[in-house]
Amino acid sequence: MKSKAYALLNERGSGRLNHDLRSAVLAGVREAGLRDKLLNEYRELAGGLRKLVAFAERYNLPESMTEEDRAAYAELMASFHHAGTRGCILAEECRTADGVTYLATALGEDGPVQ
Repeated sequence: MKSKAYALLNERGSGRLNHDLRSAVLAGVREAGLRDKLLNEYRELAGGLRKLVAFAERYNLPESMTEEDRAAYAELMASFHHAGTRGCILAEECRTADGVTYLATALGEDGPVQ
């Protein structure tokens, strides 16, 4: 038994389905403003964490700590640094993927969307 999606594809034809879905896909890409704002916040948070790590290292904050606290502090700072770096990478990759998706959708098989 064929799925409903398969039946719809055969009923409308792949060209019609492509046409019907194109505007919905493009609307999703165009409405990415909220995601961009969220990515900007993550980028700011990630950058802040990286600056905090650098600040603590510059003033050698761990010197005033016990050995046990230094180990916990080092682990926490490494976690912040890695999370900050990953956050920046992910924000950049999401923006790149959005651009590629928009171009691929806008310049689909039928040419530019009008």
